[in-house]
Amino acid sequence: MRVSLKITDGVITDVVSLGDDALAPVGYVVDESIPAGTGIGCRLVDGEWAAPDLPPAEPAPLVPLTARQLRLGLLKIGIKPADVAAAISVLPTDQRDEAEIEWDYASEYRRNHPLIATLGQTFGLSADQIDAAWRDAMAL
Repeated sequence: MRVSLKITDGVITDVVSLGDDALAPVGYVVDESIPAGTGIGCRLVDGEWAAPDLPPAEPAPLVPLTARQLRLGLLKIGIKPADVAAAISVLPTDQRDEAEIEWDYASEYRRNHPLIATLGQTFGLSADQIDAAWRDAMAL
């Protein structure tokens, strides 16, 4: 069995199996030197067929963390519970009271909660750094 390929801009866009005597469709080439496993999406690079470019994997969604996960995750990046308490203690009174209740009594923490943004800013963490630490804490 022979293989007929449609190649567009150096990328295989279609593959057709041919019988021994069949002609390739117009615009297709027959190449018997194509390695096994080479198919749609593969591209020719310096005379060699390379695997197709795959889209980047989507990161796992940021799920809520338990108090334990959040505190251990913060500890892993060098932020102790006492550091968080100190950061909360200097907030304006109306924000401080609410933040203390959230920190001390929440059963779960959501990434988009304003307290997370406030603490991130206080500790000089970018949104990407918070996301990375959050993902690490999800596994704890």
